[in-house]
Amino acid sequence: MRKILIGSLQIIVMDVYDIEESGKLTKVNHKPVNEEKDIDIVIESHPDVIEPDLRIIGRQVVTNTGKFVDVMAIDKDANVVIIEDKKSKMPREVIAQILDYAVWAETLKDHNLNAIAKKNERLYGHKTLAKMFEEWTGDDNPDWNENQKLYVVGEEIDNETKDMLSYLHRKGIQIFAKTLKFHESDDGKRQLIVDPIVVAKEKKQHKGKTTKRTEQ
Repeated sequence: MRKILIGSLQIIVMDVYDIEESGKLTKVNHKPVNEEKDIDIVIESHPDVIEPDLRIIGRQVVTNTGKFVDVMAIDKDANVVIIEDKKSKMPREVIAQILDYAVWAETLKDHNLNAIAKKNERLYGHKTLAKMFEEWTGDDNPDWNENQKLYVVGEEIDNETKDMLSYLHRKGIQIFAKTLKFHESDDGKRQLIVDPIVVAKEKKQHKGKTTKRTEQ
């Protein structure tokens, strides 16, 4: 385990090794991303690092208050998925921001989502989002955007943010987090380590027993 300082922020990272056929271990160096867009580009190109079966419909999508959603997608249930990078934001700031985006996203109808996808050239060869969705899922009459799913991503998710996410998740909000860490070997090959943080509902314990929470 190593510690990296970025300004006043200390990041603790686990060591990663390549295992050669001979059994030799070669250490892979952690390489912090310098800009939020690095993570966004990976997510846009490979949305499966967030969850399987997502279709990106926009990046830096403007909300009704003039703010920008890092990445917006839809899942196979035709619900909106908001993905926000935590980089350089304080816990309360990132939580407040993604909830603000969710409030706006909840108001979006199918024609709004179609306009966003069309503007971002994310119709995947189809004339409308509905046609793309039908070809993708076989559903020609989905219930658009009945729920919203929220993801906080970053190189490090601190304990305070985890606790806030856990509380919101227990209250029924579909909010999750994943860490995405970039590594680079001596030969320049880049690797991405994705660590999901699964916030499980807590079970009440009695007679002095502690409450148990599972994170992965």
